[in-house]
Amino acid sequence: MKAYLDILDNCLTNGTISDNRTGIPTIRIPWGATFTHDMKDGFPLLTTKKMGPKTIFTELEFFIKGITDKQWLQERGCHIWDEWGNANAWGAVFAQKIFNEARRMGAKAITKERETELKNQAMNDCRDLGPVYGWQWRHWNGKYKFDPQKPIGQF
Repeated sequence: MKAYLDILDNCLTNGTISDNRTGIPTIRIPWGATFTHDMKDGFPLLTTKKMGPKTIFTELEFFIKGITDKQWLQERGCHIWDEWGNANAWGAVFAQKIFNEARRMGAKAITKERETELKNQAMNDCRDLGPVYGWQWRHWNGKYKFDPQKPIGQF
């Protein structure tokens, strides 16, 4: 983990910001970086979150099966994806929440904090995570469509 954090520190300390093909600014470091790890020391989990084995194995099964419905994770007590959702799915719910809030408040402006709260509610309510890692592994370059009627875990 220290080697990974050292690479991140190097990027932030010595990196330069430049554009890439996506138009999103990228932090680049000269000559790149290589992460090495001796597997005798265990599997290198690249995160700064504390992760228990049950959560790791549940998320890995989720990815291997190509599931995109976060309810599958929640049913197994895994809540690391709870606050995420597919923007194409929760965007309409968020827009409706903003509309209802604006109607309720009348001429008052919605605060940035309240807008963030409504956005988080919409994301939490959305089961669809979109084409996350496992879906992409199984359907490389495929057309993604979430089907809430499909039994969770089927692919």
